[in-house]
Amino acid sequence: ALAGRHKGAIQSYIISGAEGPEDVLEVLLLMKEATLSRAGGGDAALRIVPLFESGASLEGAPATMAALLERPAYRTALSAVGDVQEVMVGYSDSNKDVGYVASSWAAYRAQTRMVEPNPSEC
Repeated sequence: ALAGRHKGAIQSYIISGAEGPEDVLEVLLLMKEATLSRAGGGDAALRIVPLFESGASLEGAPATMAALLERPAYRTALSAVGDVQEVMVGYSDSNKDVGYVASSWAAYRAQTRMVEPNPSEC
């Protein structure tokens, strides 16, 4: 894990424009290569925070998060940082795609669907 005086200076890695599980898992691999976690997600030093912004990514956010939470390496990394998943939902990109009302509705739907007991069935 991190060594030195500045451990914990950066606590989250935000993935702007996250589209699917692979975007998040790439960060987990990067963390392993940078010695910010062990293979399999152990001792992860950073919270990985996907930012869903486009209409398509907002629609797919619940399935993306469900797929990630089913992966043992991701669950291990999540456990290392307190076992709480932070997700950001934005509407700036979707606003450009589909307009203000539709993007606001998509952001609302993504938020409510991600907290349902089984979002992969929505």
